[in-house]
Amino acid sequence: EIYSTQGEEVQIHSQGRLSTVLQQSPSQQNIAAIQSRLHQSKEKEECYRLFKEVGLQYGTSFQGIETLYYNQEEALSKINLPQEKDYILQPGVLDSALQTCIGLSFDTEEKSLRLPFSVQEVNIYQHLPENIWCYARKSNHNKTSGKIIHYDIDLLNEVGEILLSFKDFATLPIDGFSTIQSTQQQLIEEKPNTHLYGSVWQETLLTQSSQQTITPASQLIL
Repeated sequence: EIYSTQGEEVQIHSQGRLSTVLQQSPSQQNIAAIQSRLHQSKEKEECYRLFKEVGLQYGTSFQGIETLYYNQEEALSKINLPQEKDYILQPGVLDSALQTCIGLSFDTEEKSLRLPFSVQEVNIYQHLPENIWCYARKSNHNKTSGKIIHYDIDLLNEVGEILLSFKDFATLPIDGFSTIQSTQQQLIEEKPNTHLYGSVWQETLLTQSSQQTITPASQLIL
């Protein structure tokens, strides 16, 4: 459980259950067959430009998608990121897998910022190498008219073996998403319902600190 306290009151923010029971690997996915169904594709630069347009600006360690193939029901991405030490599940790789879901909305009329809300189950079957495929599709629990979108996601090796799976991963739209622009005179705020903040650096003159003369209590003469 992740929680905070205020006095004697405990507020739970998220909770889950961890199990170390060995899982039987599911059937392989046919990467070539999936790719043949997806007639639209975008390369890395265009993907991250589109992500930036909806408010997601990723650093280099989170830009794992090399190519993304998609339609409005399925998406397949090729993910490549250098392996980092001491991680079983590398954050940039996992986030790139979740980014793949955004590909399903590339050709829709309304593009809005959506953020992770919950996941029913995550299963780890094998180690994740540097080069993997990610196959995302809308879950059977997904409702056409609902704001929440549910996905099933598989991370695959080159032969289609499932290395890790997300079952029923849910995303929510950010309603009233606002941007905060900083100027020298004022902060310009739009749609004040919800805020996401980004760091902005500004040059300024250093202020001179007042110097104090310290009289030593004793002297050492060599």
